[in-house]
Amino acid sequence: MVNQRQKGARGERLWRDELRDAGFTARRGQQFAGGTDSPDVICEELKNLHMEVKFVEDLPQAVQL
Repeated sequence: MVNQRQKGARGERLWRDELRDAGFTARRGQQFAGGTDSPDVICEELKNLHMEVKFVEDLPQAVQL
């Protein structure tokens, strides 16, 4: 059985790393802000976006942005 918390954290780290590779300043949000309304990943250059990361095998196209 996959630990869902670890799976989510892994997805957040992967997205953070993708943003960093693209030249953005990014960090995971929850461990810094701690609130339930804090985004999963925070990017200073894209601070108007609230990023929620879903780490799944197959995300239906209707929900992808």
